[in-house]
This record gives sequence, C-alpha cells and structure tokens, in this order.
Amino acid sequence: MVQILTLTAGILLVIINVTQAAPEVFTNSFYVKLNGKHGHQQANEIAKRNGFENVGP
Repeated sequence: MVQILTLTAGILLVIINVTQAAPEVFTNSFYVKLNGKHGHQQANEIAKRNGFENVGP
C-alpha cells in the first residue's frame, strides 16, 4: 500500500513539474481562415465582435 501511494505521489510530482515547465506564449495577432461562403464583411464582423481588427485582404 505504501509503495502504491509513493508511486502515485511520484507520478503526480512529475506531471506537475512538466506542466509548469512549459513557458506561456502570448501573441497579439491571429490567423483565422473562414470557408469560402464567408465574405470579407463577415470576417470584419467576427473580428470586431471578439475585440480584434481584421487586417486581411
């Protein structure tokens, strides 16, 4: 029983260390591709609704 608890605790520590070691990445731009039936106007509306500005063609 002690071995199982020790193994479980060890696995949890490894998982916690691995997830905390990953650096956070922040960006101020995104690429979004809409399917063919959505036009430029709808792309502008979607961007505006989500707090972004469409700078695409």
